[in-house]
Amino acid sequence: MCLLASAVQGVFAVRESGTASDAGLISEAPLNPEYLAYKNGFQPLEWVKQSIFQDQLGYIPEPADTTHLKGKKVPKKALEAEVLGIADAPAGGAGEITSAPAMYDLRSTGRVSPVKNQGSCGSCWAFASYGSMESEALPGQLFDFSENNLKNTHGFDIAPCSGGNAQMATAYLARWSGAVAEAADPYVDTSTSSPTALPVQEHAQEILVIPGRSGFLDNDNIKAALQTTGALYTTMYYSSSYYNTTSRAYYYSGTSGSNHAVTIVGWDDTYSRYNFNPAAPGDGAFIIKNSWGTSFGNSGYFFLSYYDSKVGTSLTAFTGESAANYNRIYQYDPLGWISSMGYGSNTAWAANVFTATSGESLAAVGLSTNQVNTAYQVFIYTDPNQGPLSSAGPVSTIQGTIGIPGHHTVTLPTPVSLNAGQKFSVVVRFQTPNYNYPITIERPLSGYASQATASAGQSYISSTGTTWTDLTASIPNANACLKAFTLNSGTTAPVAAFSGTPLSGTAPLKVTFTDSSTGSITSRTWYYKLTSASTWTPFTPDGTNAFTFTGSGLYDIQLTVSGPGGSSTKIQPGYITVNPTPPPVAAFSGIPTSGTAPLTVQFTDSSTNTPTSWIWNFGDDGTATIKNPSHVYSVAGTYTVTLTATNTGGSNTLTKTGYITVNAAPVTPVAAFSGIPTSGTAPLTVQFTDSSTNTPTSWIWNFGDGGTATSKNPSHVYLVAGTYTVSLTVKNINGSNKLTRKNFIRVQTGRVRQK
Repeated sequence: MCLLASAVQGVFAVRESGTASDAGLISEAPLNPEYLAYKNGFQPLEWVKQSIFQDQLGYIPEPADTTHLKGKKVPKKALEAEVLGIADAPAGGAGEITSAPAMYDLRSTGRVSPVKNQGSCGSCWAFASYGSMESEALPGQLFDFSENNLKNTHGFDIAPCSGGNAQMATAYLARWSGAVAEAADPYVDTSTSSPTALPVQEHAQEILVIPGRSGFLDNDNIKAALQTTGALYTTMYYSSSYYNTTSRAYYYSGTSGSNHAVTIVGWDDTYSRYNFNPAAPGDGAFIIKNSWGTSFGNSGYFFLSYYDSKVGTSLTAFTGESAANYNRIYQYDPLGWISSMGYGSNTAWAANVFTATSGESLAAVGLSTNQVNTAYQVFIYTDPNQGPLSSAGPVSTIQGTIGIPGHHTVTLPTPVSLNAGQKFSVVVRFQTPNYNYPITIERPLSGYASQATASAGQSYISSTGTTWTDLTASIPNANACLKAFTLNSGTTAPVAAFSGTPLSGTAPLKVTFTDSSTGSITSRTWYYKLTSASTWTPFTPDGTNAFTFTGSGLYDIQLTVSGPGGSSTKIQPGYITVNPTPPPVAAFSGIPTSGTAPLTVQFTDSSTNTPTSWIWNFGDDGTATIKNPSHVYSVAGTYTVTLTATNTGGSNTLTKTGYITVNAAPVTPVAAFSGIPTSGTAPLTVQFTDSSTNTPTSWIWNFGDGGTATSKNPSHVYLVAGTYTVSLTVKNINGSNKLTRKNFIRVQTGRVRQK
């Protein structure tokens, strides 16, 4: 989104008193020490990969030095302002930093694009850059940008697979060379060229250089940025010697220069130090998305210790917006920020003079800042006749403070009309607290940016704003990092407006929004936040333009619309009132409520006021947490059932005492019997007695002489002498059992008494 500066009050006047040179005061900032170490102590290939058998790397240090940013704080509100385009952005060194949970993972909110594989090419920096930019668009839109196009057409001296960095990616994106869709230029790790004139999916009008860490636990900036802009580009030193393959964790404490770029997607303050080999000095780790495919780490991710000596020294948040936001870009710095310069103080002026190619309107300017809380004043001149100035004075002015370094877009209060062939200038006064190199410039740098060129009459610099020097007179082939964005004539700037209904009600509250914005609009983004909170959350109305608010409170609503005429934001403070949800009233039923074990009972929740969670206690130590559980009672008894129903408004418990009755289940009988007497002379009458257990319900007797019976305790007469085997089969509903007693009855021949 474009940064909307605060209203101009008391704008510092530019005095047009000539263009005499003050070039003798100019000084350039020292180059990045790590870049000098890379150039002086290593060959590029050693920074790209460790050996032919190991994973590809690809980070090489940026020449522009950012070590002066180390440890500076960035409030979350400043991040929101510069990403969302909120007016009156707070300064980056004051106000709330952030409130951060102990654990945070962008994957859980759908804000991480899929893991990719850089293959045999040293292009990690391209994947890390787009890992950040793709994340910023989520969850609203999933982009897949072409790393192939970025690595092949970045424009620097570095070969496509010989490495890169975030400032190279920034230059490519800020000049509108990308972002190109992956489908238009698919990634091939061995390719060195790409098609030309491919359509651009998004413009990166805001790219934020997050100040690096001052210590191992100085992570507020990272946490604030992850919660606001999404995933972050960062760098590290990688060697497989420091990677724990078991825990998928990495920790390096040495002094070697960074050689790999990755994307931070979360953190875990509680991650154990003992997961690293060797153990780190303390707990805590960042969650890292790598570019070595899903076979590396945990599906492409790994943990990186807070105590790693290199992580977080270079941090960039890449953001995007509609490529239809402006029609044309004017610029002289396609390679972007190479160096910084000044006059020995924290204030300096820079200007670029452009020539309009058609009838159009100047809508915004692009600034590159290198310090937190950079104060700026922008002056637009048409038909400059005194270097970058015009005796007629500026036709548009705007001022403000940019909290976070990087590439920024400032929207003019009113577009400035330009005619074809008309010259115009962008003049900027920079004030960088405690930093004496306010102006960022593109300049040639052997082996890195040797193709940078400039001509006299393009860029000017000044210590006072009254006398000006052509920049090429002081630094050959150098240009100021200033851009201009124009719209075709007749383009209508968007104006955001909306309404919602209903505006109050009980949670969950479904509100239907009506977008009544005007102008040429190509994209719209909705946000909400509690009035008492500081973080805006994007949301997408459904197909009926409705969104449901589940939590109670007073909500601010914001709509940002963008189009060829720029962007516009409408904020309605305290617009939606969501009353607390009444607590549920627990109620339930069960079917059946009685029966024989094992008894399966289906419970149905009939609680009112929309509970969102349930805790069931079935009385036999069984529990459940789903809405309508089924439970099996295995043991006979009488059971009391309890349901606690909960929602955001509270909880309620219902207890039904002795609700379920479970009867003991019959078991298979065990046959047993006796007979009296078991021996004697024929005819012998035997009384059989059933002593079977487990309640048989039927009996089948076989007395061994062909006689049978089906009563429980039969009597049987044996008429013929012999030895008889008796069996009894008993049954009930659960089965049968048979007992056979061999030679159980012995019958003798009766004797005839002699007379």
